[in-house]
Amino acid sequence: MTDLVTPEIEEPNNPIWPVALYVALIGAILGFGILIRTAGAEPIQQRINPDVDTVVLDRFSVEMGRFHLESNRIPVTLEQMSPILIDAILVAVDPNYLDTKKTPTWPLAVAALKGNYIAAKPSVTQLYVRLHHGVPNTRIAALREISSVVYLERTYPKEAILEEYLSAIPLGRSSYGVEAASLAWYGRKSGEVEIAQAAHLASLAAGTSDRNEILENMRASGSITSGELAAQRKISVSEFVKPFVDSSPQHQMASDVGLKTPLQQIYVALVERYGQDAVTQGRVETKSTIDLGLQTQIAEIVQEFEADTKVQDIAVVVLDDRNQLRAAYASQQSLFERNLSDIRTVDQLMGQPIEFDLVALSDEITVLRLGELHSILGRNGRSYAT
Repeated sequence: MTDLVTPEIEEPNNPIWPVALYVALIGAILGFGILIRTAGAEPIQQRINPDVDTVVLDRFSVEMGRFHLESNRIPVTLEQMSPILIDAILVAVDPNYLDTKKTPTWPLAVAALKGNYIAAKPSVTQLYVRLHHGVPNTRIAALREISSVVYLERTYPKEAILEEYLSAIPLGRSSYGVEAASLAWYGRKSGEVEIAQAAHLASLAAGTSDRNEILENMRASGSITSGELAAQRKISVSEFVKPFVDSSPQHQMASDVGLKTPLQQIYVALVERYGQDAVTQGRVETKSTIDLGLQTQIAEIVQEFEADTKVQDIAVVVLDDRNQLRAAYASQQSLFERNLSDIRTVDQLMGQPIEFDLVALSDEITVLRLGELHSILGRNGRSYAT
């Protein structure tokens, strides 16, 4: 009887790593796509926030003034802008922005992974994100930028993003946005801008000094005619640009009650603590120690006394039991700026000898400072921040 021999079965030599690599690659692609889109749900730039005034409240939460947007940063809507200005800037920075539904993010992601995250010409949405977070300089920063682009374009129409971009883009002469730039460069609103000014602002937006190139591209896009192109080329920039005048933040305050000096002090303190951008963009809520009702009453009393007696130099400072300022009014604003120690010694101003550790030798003794010193002296040297 012949023994049955079980034949050996040879195992296939086909390696499985190509299949595993293929599966891993597909998973990586899908995962990366999901990462970009889900990361966009929580981007650095969460929402479009137009700048607003920073409101200053008194100690009883009554509005007593506000810090305006700086005169060099004035948001406006697309409807308020000149159509030729919008066309010119789009031609200069992103001609097809409004013609496409979304910014193509996959090429951006591939470029970011390769390290070429600033090689491609950015879209308006990217430019808007970069106004807040700067140009990416790492792969992570580039991916975060893409995330913000995905979020913004998923959440807002492109017209809204364009409007915010045009209201925030730096355009020289310390101006941000087309409205402030139009006023700074030409002395007119953005809705009154004509072809020459539009091409000039567009060249500033694009970072080029070649205004003629912008004009040529505007003709090619149909924004202007060949005749208008020829006419505009004959106009030099000096013919429509006004002399430069620097600007500073504006303050609005309750009228005729003498709040200029207290609000100036509040403004300086807020800028030192939170930064100028936070204050001028309205991201700070402020409650002061001032009592607006008392301030108004004192202003009325001083004004009436001044009219009856013809006394011109009157200054009143009121502090509470924690030597915090409650009201300050002067018949002339310059009284608050005058250094009283120039004409009298500290002892004479205080009415008694004062230890020098209470007053630094370099201190100016203004009316406000004199009131604070009297209050501190009355509290045996104890001081509280105003």
